[in-house]
Amino acid sequence: MVFTKDLNVTPVELDQLEFWRIESIIKSYEEFIEEKNKNEKEQHDAQEAEMKKQQSSYSPPNYSNSFKTPSFNMPTFNMPK
Repeated sequence: MVFTKDLNVTPVELDQLEFWRIESIIKSYEEFIEEKNKNEKEQHDAQEAEMKKQQSSYSPPNYSNSFKTPSFNMPTFNMPK
């Protein structure tokens, strides 16, 4: 069974238990898993809310004024007559 690894119960020990004890172990394990999933979901939702909050307050830097076109003087040529 899957939960034998998590609960450190060997299959031999599991075979020796009464049915109602196995049922109780399964029920408590399922409750543990549900609680763990609930906590992980709450943590995920909190992180997602924080990420959205940070993304909404982020504004990309304005580069339109930072790049200037180079200005240089063109050489003048006297045309021969």
